[in-house]
Amino acid sequence: ARSETLAGLSGLGDLALTCTSDLSRNYRYGQALGSGDGFDPSVTVEGTATARAMARIAMDEGLSLPLCHAVAAVTEGRLTVAAVLEQLLSRPLKEE
Repeated sequence: ARSETLAGLSGLGDLALTCTSDLSRNYRYGQALGSGDGFDPSVTVEGTATARAMARIAMDEGLSLPLCHAVAAVTEGRLTVAAVLEQLLSRPLKEE
């Protein structure tokens, strides 16, 4: 990444919008997940496809990526946010 790209509207501006505005699909999706509300499946949310792809690649490569698998499970509707939190927090402590 180039620092001038991040400093411009296409970088920092997009990040700020994504994190704070109802105009952002990603923000609305995150709000819906957090509140337990449904979300229109016809709306494209880039992070959901990325989470599924990362979890699949991790599994194929034999990598332990619990956060990626957790995000994929929540976005696919296989687990609730509460269930994922319980799973992650109950993992045995180890050096990572």
